[in-house]
Amino acid sequence: MEHEHGDFLVRDSTTPGEYTLVVRKKQRVRNIRIHQGPKGYGVVADNCDFGDVANLVEHLQNNTHVLQRLFPNIELLNPVCKPEKTDEETAYELLRELVDKNKDCELHNSSYTNHVRRRELTLKELQLCKTKITSLKVVTSLFEEQMGLQSTELSCTMMKPAAEAMSQEEESLALNRAAVHSRIQTVGIRLEQEESNLRQLEASANQQLEEMELLHPQLLEMQQELTLLRLRVEEREIDRDYLDLLLKQEKHTNLSHYNPEYWSVDCDSRGALQLMADRVPGTFLVRPSSQGGHALSMVCALGENGAEVRHCMIYHSRNRDAYGFHPEYCIFSTLKELVIKHRTVSLKHYNRSLDVCLTYPVNYKHRLSGSEMSEGDD
Repeated sequence: MEHEHGDFLVRDSTTPGEYTLVVRKKQRVRNIRIHQGPKGYGVVADNCDFGDVANLVEHLQNNTHVLQRLFPNIELLNPVCKPEKTDEETAYELLRELVDKNKDCELHNSSYTNHVRRRELTLKELQLCKTKITSLKVVTSLFEEQMGLQSTELSCTMMKPAAEAMSQEEESLALNRAAVHSRIQTVGIRLEQEESNLRQLEASANQQLEEMELLHPQLLEMQQELTLLRLRVEEREIDRDYLDLLLKQEKHTNLSHYNPEYWSVDCDSRGALQLMADRVPGTFLVRPSSQGGHALSMVCALGENGAEVRHCMIYHSRNRDAYGFHPEYCIFSTLKELVIKHRTVSLKHYNRSLDVCLTYPVNYKHRLSGSEMSEGDD
């Protein structure tokens, strides 16, 4: 209202995922819905041919007659600058940056840990290989010593007067000597194989060490940046317990939360009430919202009064392509990530009346009458 005729801006619509063109028209402010169709955007539902909102606005600015034919006395003269960022917006951006950097740090740490484990295994194989080589050399030495003794004995036998008994002894010594020689050859082949394996293991161990030496300083730097960034977020008075849970790495990767089939249900709010009748607090599902996008339905404890199914909107920020239970906390890249994280993070951090965690996916079949051990008992 403080601007002049023809000043305009584009804002998010109250309907998630849509936009509104806001224009100052003389002494009034006019809101024009921007429709989205299969081909793009437009201000008329059956004529959405512009690939993005910016192209649509540029077209309406350059073709005033088109706009005024649809909306008399409307002109797009001067775009209104985006307001300066508030402390609250800055806090949100810092929080989103913290979450993203924490993910990167976890991935980097996991990669470094895997390198450490692989090198430990390689070093064990290396030591085992060295032990085998030492043993094979000892065996070879013993066989060669035996060969030497047999040669000496055979020479002594041949110096004796010829006789049939002596010929048999000579023949037996020769056969034994040939057998020992064959064993030496077999051990020699095995020794060559182990020595070749040793060279490969040594090369692998050296390469793994180089990769670890490269990753370790990067990991330390990322951890330091993460610590400093967290301090900046805490200065914005964001709850520390919330941050601890938000940044905690999920170790139970085999939970049903990781499979959307357990909690993603195509139903409305009434269907959700029917599905979750008599379910324990913490049971939940994600469903389509009547306003577009997604909604969460969950069973909340009411103290001595039992439990009640409650519903809340799942917000989606198109600009950031992220989800959250509050417009200013859209910091989760996917619905699955949102669900997994709130297995341990209570929704009370967004709405004090919703002190509940997403513990039991609705299709996991936990009921009040059941005696099964829950996934969240740990």
